[in-house]
Amino acid sequence: MADVDALVVGAGPAGSVAAAQLAAAGLRVALLERAAGPHEKICGEYVGPRAVADLERLGFSGALRGVATRELHGMAMVAPGGTAVEAPFVTDAGAEARALSVARPLLDGALQREAQRRGARLEGGAAVTGVEFNVDGVVVRASEEWRARWLIGADGRFSVVARACGLAVAAPADAKGRQRGVIHAWLRGVAGVRDMGEMHLLQDGAYLGLDPLADGRLNAGLVVDVATVADAVRAHDGARRLLEAAARSPALAARFRDAEVAGEVRYLAPMTTAVRAVARGRTLLAGDAAGFVDPLTGEGIALAIATGELAARAVLGALRAGDRPADARRAAAEYAREHARLVRGKRWFHPLLQALLRRPALADGMAARLSQSPAAARRLLAVISNLRPPSALLHPEFWAPLLARPRPRERAAHAQ
Repeated sequence: MADVDALVVGAGPAGSVAAAQLAAAGLRVALLERAAGPHEKICGEYVGPRAVADLERLGFSGALRGVATRELHGMAMVAPGGTAVEAPFVTDAGAEARALSVARPLLDGALQREAQRRGARLEGGAAVTGVEFNVDGVVVRASEEWRARWLIGADGRFSVVARACGLAVAAPADAKGRQRGVIHAWLRGVAGVRDMGEMHLLQDGAYLGLDPLADGRLNAGLVVDVATVADAVRAHDGARRLLEAAARSPALAARFRDAEVAGEVRYLAPMTTAVRAVARGRTLLAGDAAGFVDPLTGEGIALAIATGELAARAVLGALRAGDRPADARRAAAEYAREHARLVRGKRWFHPLLQALLRRPALADGMAARLSQSPAAARRLLAVISNLRPPSALLHPEFWAPLLARPRPRERAAHAQ
């Protein structure tokens, strides 16, 4: 049995960041990953500006040096009728920011190597087969048996650790019982690709996210109702459905005329997950294991990095305080509070966005107003890009243009 101070399950961004931080502090850390090595995943492969800033602050810039990345300097959201709202990435202080597109095998590999460089032991091909809890820590069975004072579950939206803790719950649905899924592919031949992330809202309530990669591919994720994903899986026609969805968009039809799928089409349903709590005893959940949010806001990797850092901070705090049962309880409670603070604003912001998706006419009207108010557009896209909290949308600079009387150009657009 191997003894460690902290055992991290899952070597994606959340797990690698947590392991790297703990190992840098001198702890004995093991990082377990079910896969034998970095591999492709269903992911937007979008490292938003907040995530880029966090990686730089945590000392990961060197790890990404030499990795093929593409800088993105802004975000565009396009309403079902074709009206685009776009803005550059700008911080609260008015400084320019940047996002990165990075293929997941490259990103995960870079972060794993940095965790190893700082002293963490990486075990690939180590699928967890059992977890036992006791007052002093946990025992985890994988490639070998591990005994740890603390366990961090960063093993994704189907987390084995969350299930072992009894924290996983049924996938949430909207008010009408609907759930979402995704049809994901990489494309080539799409015209008009710029150094921007794109989110296209479609007439049927679906949406299509586009993210250009450094190798010339375009990451594309079509988010639709679960039933549509199930039909696509049965018919093996996800590529056709994705391309046809783009062809029905006024903003994408011409751009997708020569588009081709490059590689495997993948499916995920349901897309969202939830947990009862993010901590139990000496076990903390981070990243998607702590609940997966709808990626319309492009924040999955950013949230993984932030929660990986929070989990490492909680474990360090407990161990430095003596790691008595009372210390562990305080650390777990503090992690739960900090995690809740991190996601609190999204709890009202996400339902509003989803309601907008289901109402194309409302989305078109809002886009028409925002296209004539650059300051309001910048504010909205800063929130979507995680550069500002959702509370920034309560400012009159955002909502006043939405309540203003329609201008002639706006009335003409609706008349058409």
